[in-house]
Amino acid sequence: MQANLNEILNKPHMQHVAGFPGLKTLLPIELTLLDRFMAFCSDRCLADPCVKDVRAFGELDSVGAREMIGLQGAFLGAWLRSGL
Repeated sequence: MQANLNEILNKPHMQHVAGFPGLKTLLPIELTLLDRFMAFCSDRCLADPCVKDVRAFGELDSVGAREMIGLQGAFLGAWLRSGL
């Protein structure tokens, strides 16, 4: 998982969140979903995504309900476990 974590965090679209210590506690599916969401935001030049952007990601990227729960877990894990 650590090699995968470093590989994902080194992607250009992940630079905004790469310093959050909570990322190290994410489940592999949460990290993958966060990576996909950050790429979605980067591709669309969304610097400060909001709820409608998360919904658009779900619809346009064909993300299922279970995956959206995983994305929620990624958000909570990355930000809340980081002490922010």
